[in-house]
Amino acid sequence: MADQSGYDVTVDADDTARIKAGVYEWAAIATHTTDGRKTVARGITVVTPDFEQLAEGDLVTHEEKMVTILRSVLEGRAEDDVQFQIIGGRQIQMIPIKELQQMYEYYGEKVRKRRAGGRTPSFLVTFR
Repeated sequence: MADQSGYDVTVDADDTARIKAGVYEWAAIATHTTDGRKTVARGITVVTPDFEQLAEGDLVTHEEKMVTILRSVLEGRAEDDVQFQIIGGRQIQMIPIKELQQMYEYYGEKVRKRRAGGRTPSFLVTFR
């Protein structure tokens, strides 16, 4: 439908249900028989999840998942100092605990920043 300010585009919910939440760029292209195709508008659309359709854990970010996984691995390896094993003639090399800790700190910082609105959270500490 056209008006003086542009066009309205309506899409049924059934048609958009398969689109994943995220940020998308769009372009409106007009086609004319003699002038060909022209881009008449561009923009960005943010698609938010349908909260009624989400399963538990669907809103967990990659970083949050990694923190949980790395915490579990570190807890399971806390008393294990084996870094290399040979089992049935196959060699298995474990990720060193120091490297796992660095990864845990890296992802933990990303989670903290995201929860603090993109800033590194700061705390006031007073010593008496």
